[in-house]
Amino acid sequence: MTRWEAFETVCRCLRATLIERGEPPPLKKLSTELAIEVSSFHYVTPALAWGLKGRPDVPAKLGEFLDAILLLNGKRNEQMLAGLTKAIDP
Repeated sequence: MTRWEAFETVCRCLRATLIERGEPPPLKKLSTELAIEVSSFHYVTPALAWGLKGRPDVPAKLGEFLDAILLLNGKRNEQMLAGLTKAIDP
């Protein structure tokens, strides 16, 4: 798989899950390394992780990485919310 093909697949996944609320395309050929590289470069890894959560056709290593991203992003969001609450609530 080329970088361009990985980019197209990531874009199709994001479009399907975030815009169309449908099923992402098949992921059997998606390279774990390229998926991480592309989604990280474009700052969409948490969105991709959310869209692909629980999909049986996600490669195992990619699924583990995306699960970790969701966990870390959730903790980050909690910290940001706590900071905002402190800032606006005297």
